[in-house]
Amino acid sequence: MILILSFTIILAILVFRQRLKVRRLPPGPTPLPVIGNIPQLVYQSWRHKGIVPAFEYFRKKYGNVFTIWLGPFPHISIADYETNHEVFVKNGNHYKNRVLPPIFEHFNDGFGLLFANGEIWAEMRRFTMLTLRNMGVGRNIMEERVLKEIDERCAELNNTEVDGKIIVKHNEFFELITGSFINNILVGQRFEDHNKKEFFHIRKLIKGVNEVFTIFDMMSAVWILKNFFPKRYAKSKTGMNAISDYPADYRSESVCFIL
Repeated sequence: MILILSFTIILAILVFRQRLKVRRLPPGPTPLPVIGNIPQLVYQSWRHKGIVPAFEYFRKKYGNVFTIWLGPFPHISIADYETNHEVFVKNGNHYKNRVLPPIFEHFNDGFGLLFANGEIWAEMRRFTMLTLRNMGVGRNIMEERVLKEIDERCAELNNTEVDGKIIVKHNEFFELITGSFINNILVGQRFEDHNKKEFFHIRKLIKGVNEVFTIFDMMSAVWILKNFFPKRYAKSKTGMNAISDYPADYRSESVCFIL
């Protein structure tokens, strides 16, 4: 009897605290204590055949700004361009403190543009915006670089012609164009015949991470993943490290070659 009474009191306290938090946030599906909206999110994803259609369902029901609770953490979704531009472009520095999944902070040590926070993120944002503008983003020079990459890739494709026929895997072709263009901006080198295996290797690692990475991984403590799900943790770590280490490894090789 005492156990049931204690459980009821604890549950009532959790529900009361949850309701106080919900009142201060944009509308959304009613969250459950501890697990939040994960059951509704899973159900709507199954019902509408995907996470994106599920969020579209929530947008239609609750408006362009709504709250989804991932466990005990509120996630505010902004589903229209104008509000996104107002919040994250015009007033980006006002939203520099965000809750980050523990696993991202663990892998990136609190650095980077996507997985940083506070002043580090604000400084990285300013640097990135300035660098992208200097590189020609928003100007014709960037369009010219994209077209040049496409022309060079098509020229390489023409060299594989046999008896007037060319066999091409269209998904790999366009992925390689995108990856080569980004790599050329980052480290000054395209992916060509002699090094395009590096691109496909990185892509394979990224897909491996996406296959095992779920909401569970983002919400769980790192020590839980390390000790109880070591294979998932190791696969995610390998992919994340390969992505973050690639530009630094290339620069190190370039310096060694010069020396």
